[in-house]
Parts: sequence; C-alpha cells; structure tokens
Amino acid sequence: MKLIHKLLITNLIITLLLVLTMFSLNAITNKRMLNNVFEDIDNEAFNLIATEISQQYQQTGSIGMFIDSKALWYELINRNFHSSRLLFSPNRPKPREPRPFSLEGPPQKHMQNEGMPPPRNKPMADDFMPFEKRLSLLDAKGKILIAGNTDTEVVNEQEITHNGAVVAVLQLHANGNHVSALTQHYLNTQINISLWTAGIGLLIALLFSYLLARHFTNPISQLKEGAKALAERKFETKITVNSSDEFATLAEDFNRIATELRRFESQQSQWIMDISHELRTPLTILEGELEAINDGIIEPNQKAISSLQEEVALLSRLVNDLHKVSTLDRYSFNYQMEEIDFNTLVTLQAHKYAFKFQSKNITLNATLSEQPVIILADQNRITQVLQNILENNLRYTDEQQKVWLDLTVSKHHVFLSIEDSGPGVPDEALEKLFDRLYRTDSSRNRKTGGFGLGLAICQTIIEAHHGSIDATKSRLGGLCITLKLPLAEA
Repeated sequence: MKLIHKLLITNLIITLLLVLTMFSLNAITNKRMLNNVFEDIDNEAFNLIATEISQQYQQTGSIGMFIDSKALWYELINRNFHSSRLLFSPNRPKPREPRPFSLEGPPQKHMQNEGMPPPRNKPMADDFMPFEKRLSLLDAKGKILIAGNTDTEVVNEQEITHNGAVVAVLQLHANGNHVSALTQHYLNTQINISLWTAGIGLLIALLFSYLLARHFTNPISQLKEGAKALAERKFETKITVNSSDEFATLAEDFNRIATELRRFESQQSQWIMDISHELRTPLTILEGELEAINDGIIEPNQKAISSLQEEVALLSRLVNDLHKVSTLDRYSFNYQMEEIDFNTLVTLQAHKYAFKFQSKNITLNATLSEQPVIILADQNRITQVLQNILENNLRYTDEQQKVWLDLTVSKHHVFLSIEDSGPGVPDEALEKLFDRLYRTDSSRNRKTGGFGLGLAICQTIIEAHHGSIDATKSRLGGLCITLKLPLAEA
C-alpha cells in the first residue's frame, strides 16, 4: 500500500470517527433533553386537567359528565394539552376556544366528534400511546371510572379532593417505550439529516484528503527519484519543492548533499591524480638513475647512492603522510581525551622550535596567557597539529622574517594564531590550503616542501576536537593559521 493510500484511509477513518462521535453525542443529548421537555409538557397538561376536574366537581358536585360523555372527556384533555403542546405536534389541530360544559340533554353527534382526537395516518412509533390514552380516572376506592392504558407504570398521580375528602384520582401512565413520540420523530429526522451530512462530509473529506495526500507525496516522490539518481552517481541532480515547509528544507538539504557529493567526487579524482603525480616523479628519477647505473653511464658511487636515497626518502614521507590521513579518518573515535593545559603545551613547542627558527635567522615571538588554559583534548594529536604548523612556518618563511604566536581566551573558547611575515600565499589559495595534496608551487618545491597533507591532517584533528582551523592573510604580510578549541567545562 502506497503512502497516498494510507493517508487517504487514515483521513477517512478519522472523519468517520468524528462524524459517528458527534452523531452519538448529539443523539444522546437531544434524546435526554427532549424527553425532559415533553415530560414537563405532559405533567403541565396533567396538572391543568386535574385542576379543572377539581373545579368542575366543586361547581356541580359530580364528575359524571366526563364518565358519561367521551366527547367532554376528550375536549377537556385537548383544550389543556394543546395549549402546551401545539407547537411541538405537527399532526394536532389548532385548539378551539374553551366552551362551558352543558348537562342538558344527551350529547349531540357533532359534540361527540368535536372533542375526539383526530385520526393519525402514520403513527410516530408502533408502541406509542397518545396522551389521552395514557390518562386514567379512578374513584376514591380505586375503581376505574375512565380506563387508560394500565399496562405501563404510573408516572404521575393526583388526588381530586372536596372538603378534604378524596373523590377521585387522576393517573398518567408512561409510554410503552419510555420515549416520547415527538422525541423519536425528532431523532429520526436528525438521523436522516446526519446521514446526508455524513455522506456529503465523507465525499468532501475524500476530495481534500486526496489533494492533501498529493501535496505530501509529490515532494516525497521527487526525493525518491533524486535519491535513485544519486545512487546512480548522477550528482548533478537537483529537486525543487514549491513550498515553505519542512519538505522545502529537506529539498535544500538534499541539493546540498548532491553538491557535496559532486565536490567530493571531483576532489577524489583530483586526489588520485595528485597522488599519481607525486609518486610518478620520484619513481621516474629512480628508474632513470638505476638505468644509467645499469648501463654504465653513472658510476655506482656515493653520490649516486645518496641521490637514490633522497628519492626513496621522499616516497617514504609521502606514504607515511597518506597513512596518517587514513588512520585519522578511520580511528577518529579513538582519541584519548583528557584535560590538558593548552597554554603550557604551546609554550613547550615554542621553546622546542626556537633554536630551529634561530638557525634560519627567523625571529619567533609568542604572546601567551599567564594563567592555565584547560581544554579537553588528546595531547599527542594537538602536539602533532602544533608541530605541523610550525614546520610549515620553518619551511616557507624567508630568512630575516618573523613568526608570531598569539594566544587569547574567550568565555568558552581558546584561540591560537600562528602567523608569519612572508612570503604568504595567493588569495585564491587560502580556501584550498586544507585540501589533501594541495600545494602552492610558487612558495615550495618538491625537495623542501611537503605533499599538501600536513594542514589536511591538522584540520581532521581539530574538527575531531569540535574546533576549527582557518587560513587568512597575516597582519605581518604572510600567512596566518588560527586554531579555535572549546574550553573544558568547569
């Protein structure tokens, strides 16, 4: 199953659950609320009917007219019931104005039909009983005078009294299903509306879920195709995401990775070419001199042997430097970190190289700290960095020039600047000094210079200590190498 299908199904399930939850809560709330409302209306009509029966008994001394005439009984019920319930009952007629009861003569035919409840074409519920069918009138001894439905429980009861004596009892029975017909009618209507709303909502949710899923999956598809292209070494691949969200950031990171891979591939090719060149030169010299000795052109004397040894030494130095680089890359996690005094370490190396600089008529100056500067570092590796940089100053600084060490401390870092007064390097070479096998031929030669690995080794070590190393123009006119290392936490 693809991601777009999972998103669609997830959104539809969430929408369906929300609709069902809202529908259930709405049904339960409405059922309770409407039942309470209609029960209050039934009780209000019941109390009005009981009051009017009591008043009729006090006026006439009898309630026989209700027993003898169903029309009068239903008219009494309708007159009081409709006044409270008309607005809720679509099947009820408008109430007529109340009219006084008459006991003269038998009830007329029109009188019998006038107060009768209208027939219902479609009952609202199969077991629903209309209000008039739920009323029972009993005498003081409990004998039923007007029978209602006695199969359900009595929900309201009121005694009809005269001069303190009970003359009758009016009872109201519950519906068979304990749910008001109007409540059920309203709930059925709500169910139909909710079903239509849910259907339309699901269609809308499906449409927007599809659009949203496409919005999410399109960038992912581009990233997938881009990753496939990178796996095929097509490092010129670029992807574009027209948004400002996390996908756009991810696309930028992807493009940056592609750029770095392309740059790394170019550097790797250049590195292999440079290694081949560095190896070819001494090997060519060795081959030529050995052939000359073999052909008798050069005698195998001390001078010839010294020349061969010099070329072998160059080869050994190159191999050793390459081994150092590979060892640092592979085992960078094996640095033996401990708290050391960086100020003392710099002072010690400055003293060691002071005589070498003096022998070349180069002045070595140092501005160091009077207090200990504690860093968390591998002492041997940091010493190697200082020696590589000082060796470069010793090789490439002209005689009668100066080398200056300047150590400063900030709140969280220590900075060491090692700068010389010349001859320096071209501006375009500053950013390439830390590339492996890069050499500025104008300032060094194969005999006295290195192979362009010293500063690359320094950068690897410093970055393993969470620091940085930079090359800039020196204030003295030459080159300035600046180390930045974090201080040990107190």
